[in-house]
Amino acid sequence: MKGILMWTTVMLVIWFGVSWAVTQDVVYSGTDLEFKASTSRNLNIKADSGAVFEGASESFFLLRKLSGETIAATPKEPPLGWSYDTYYTAGPTTISNGAWIVEDGSPTIRLISDQAISVTAYDPTKPETYAISLMPTLLIWIFGLAIYSVAKSD
Repeated sequence: MKGILMWTTVMLVIWFGVSWAVTQDVVYSGTDLEFKASTSRNLNIKADSGAVFEGASESFFLLRKLSGETIAATPKEPPLGWSYDTYYTAGPTTISNGAWIVEDGSPTIRLISDQAISVTAYDPTKPETYAISLMPTLLIWIFGLAIYSVAKSD
């Protein structure tokens, strides 16, 4: 019984730790930020005086704010040294504070401001991620119980 309790505790700690690590927020701050965005994370941008946005990617990207503002990439001639055949870019344009959703693509984003900018990249599907990661954890837990019961019976 003690072995089952220990195995269960280990699996719960692993499940929670991995789920937490995958879903934890990533915070960028400063006056000149550059980071890779993706559809798996929304962006909460805080810039007192606004920030200048520029984005680039090898594929189309679209950012949308719930108020209706959008930033859509357009295809351009790739710059010298660009390692992909295609090049999509947006900006420079002033971006407002608030939550932005990366609807499509995975752009590299640069935000510049005279004052401090704070960007929090957060996972909007935290509960679903925890639930989905529970399934393989349960399978591993059951497999471990099966091994324990076979070993115990010998």
